[in-house]
Amino acid sequence: MQERKERPRVFSVLLAAGGSSRMGSPKQLLTLEGESLVRRAARAALGSACDGVVAVLGAHAEAVAGELAGLDLTQVRNSDWGEGIGASIRCGLEEVLAREPTCEAVLLVLADQPGVTSALLDRLVAEWRAGECGLVACAYAGSLGAPALFARAHFEALRGLGGDRGAKALLLERESEVRRVEFPDGAIDIDTPQDYEELRRSP
Repeated sequence: MQERKERPRVFSVLLAAGGSSRMGSPKQLLTLEGESLVRRAARAALGSACDGVVAVLGAHAEAVAGELAGLDLTQVRNSDWGEGIGASIRCGLEEVLAREPTCEAVLLVLADQPGVTSALLDRLVAEWRAGECGLVACAYAGSLGAPALFARAHFEALRGLGGDRGAKALLLERESEVRRVEFPDGAIDIDTPQDYEELRRSP
């Protein structure tokens, strides 16, 4: 009898460690439709086809951890969160590999994109599994960005990120290799109080 090949495993890394300097208060804790942004993002990741979720905390870690209480995910504290998002990506990737050394891809999710849904994340995972492409990213505002999936071949490049150089830089360097998933609402993120007010007023 032919041995059945095991499905490649993919884990979501929820990046929720930022200090929200432009907002002036923790944007992970801002609420939309009665739910904090970080919990909303975590539920989207948990409801997706990913095999597990690792949430990276840093600034305001205790408060953010409280928002994630009761959810079936792994929390990891990034003591170097002040270095920038690259440090949080490294931290999340190392935690994933410590828990699941055979992981074949990571799906990076931000805490401040309220339009992200489980269905969107499923589309990225499906593109990777069906197309044997190593990079899948959302396309919006004329560029590529998160959520974005990186196959194992790109893990070393993720480890090499430093400071505020995030995964978007890697996507743009390898733009011709990236499988795109259209996500116009990806342009809606929340960096300032004005962004938040506009989002709350939108229908």
